[in-house]
Amino acid sequence: MKISIIVPTYNEECIIEKNLVKLIKYCKINFGDYEIIVVDDSKDRTDEIVSRYKKDKVKFLKSS
Repeated sequence: MKISIIVPTYNEECIIEKNLVKLIKYCKINFGDYEIIVVDDSKDRTDEIVSRYKKDKVKFLKSS
């Protein structure tokens, strides 16, 4: 079974990396197949930070 986790963000550049690292670690331990979808409506660098984690099954959607 695949699980999808949706993470809404708004100007989270200060905390998104720490939270993503914890969430990825949890998913790797507890789920065989997962994806993390970050939906962003920020005006800061949140998108730059999230893009570093694409290899860890993290997808990024920019809200317009």
